[in-house]
Amino acid sequence: MKNLKRNRRKYRATVLSLIISLVLFLTVSYYADFAGKASSARYMGLNYDISVDYMDVPPSEIKELNGKIARLDFVTDSAMAQVTEGIFLADKTQLTETAKKIVKSMKPDKQGKYNISARIYCLDGPAFEKYAKSVGADPRDYENPDVLNGILINYIKVPIDKKYVAGENLNIKPGGLLHFCYPYRENQLEKFDFIAGTVTDKRPMGILTQSYENTLVVSEEVFKAFQSKLRPEYQKSIRQSMYLNTSNSDKLEEQIKKLTDNTLNGRIIILNIAASAKSERDYRLFLEVFIYGFIILISLICIANIFNTISTSVALRRKEFAMLRSVGMTPRSFNKMIRFESVFYGMKALLYGLPISIAIAWRLYYLEGLKYDFEFSLPWANYGVAIALVFIIVASTMLYSSAKI
Repeated sequence: MKNLKRNRRKYRATVLSLIISLVLFLTVSYYADFAGKASSARYMGLNYDISVDYMDVPPSEIKELNGKIARLDFVTDSAMAQVTEGIFLADKTQLTETAKKIVKSMKPDKQGKYNISARIYCLDGPAFEKYAKSVGADPRDYENPDVLNGILINYIKVPIDKKYVAGENLNIKPGGLLHFCYPYRENQLEKFDFIAGTVTDKRPMGILTQSYENTLVVSEEVFKAFQSKLRPEYQKSIRQSMYLNTSNSDKLEEQIKKLTDNTLNGRIIILNIAASAKSERDYRLFLEVFIYGFIILISLICIANIFNTISTSVALRRKEFAMLRSVGMTPRSFNKMIRFESVFYGMKALLYGLPISIAIAWRLYYLEGLKYDFEFSLPWANYGVAIALVFIIVASTMLYSSAKI
């Protein structure tokens, strides 16, 4: 301690060198971890490989194309969907705490109702039957065109105040009524009453985890009955899509393009999600190799920097060590003193280096991470390695340098 007080400038230079090395290593480590999570988050929750979206294509032609696509090679699963978007009307008692956070900046209408984003999602017969059974429902209970009955996915995940909020949106039990509406003229709504026969958080093919809307899944029979009551402008707004899982997305995409190239009416958009996800994984692998290579380089520079700083510091204390030995300090006492100084250097570096590293990591997350669906977390394994290395490098360097005197 007396030496540290006498040589305050050299002591500070050594600690500063350790702090800089520690912060560099931990910041790059956090960025590598963050980049990997951000890359994975882009495709989290996808449950299909290829989507085919139809724009202004006649329904008869869509039906024919869907049948041909479903029979193509490499198709392992498929679902045809029709989607229309509107709102659910709900009073405040029907809103969960999650929903209240979403509508807190929204004013209710004159009847005290809140407009909750919603959509009616129709699946083809086999896909609906498979989905209904997966949530424990009997598909036959949802095929009566005289009863607008469906399966409510009562789960949303949305970013609010730079944080993701997830959970149930509506306080509703199986058998409860849903007031589905379209805006119609000023202060008027086109209203339809649906029954939430089953309430679940499970999703069928084509519906993503990060959904802003409550979705009611219905059978083709119910959707046709509902569609027949719609105004022409709302019938035109219904979107039709097909979702596919495949054993070879690239070849299937080529087959679909050949099949749909001759479509004269409308436009068909084919989106190969599986290929995009593969490209993202390849990019992430390249990024990880580059970043971890950079971490190794930074680590070697840091070790060399620490070794040089401490070696120089010890070499400048040659006279001090000689004096201590001349007055009777034993090798055991000398080593004990060196170990104490090593621990002191390490503790001092960690005392400043760790908070600075965590602050930088949080700042990086605050600037970019809130765009993605994952919480702030540190690469604890790298932090453990860094803490251990600080003490190991400092102690071994001081013992090596002092042994040469």
